[in-house]
Amino acid sequence: CGTGIGMSMVANKYDGVRAALCGDTFSARMTREHNDANVLCMGARVIGPGLMKDIVDAFLGAILGIYIGVFTTCAISYYKSKK
Repeated sequence: CGTGIGMSMVANKYDGVRAALCGDTFSARMTREHNDANVLCMGARVIGPGLMKDIVDAFLGAILGIYIGVFTTCAISYYKSKK
């Protein structure tokens, strides 16, 4: 996948998937901690291998922020149930 945009769009169509497109370590950590993302998407044409590894490490090493993450997850689930 070149940019990762299409990958994240398709992934988010599935129930229970909260995919995030990340191009830096800060976004990867924050989307896990604050949005409870459970799928990480990256574009192979826009990120080098070294940065990709750092982004994966940040995403996997992040701990869900219990208050913000639970609220966001509930809000996302509620929105998806209304479709």
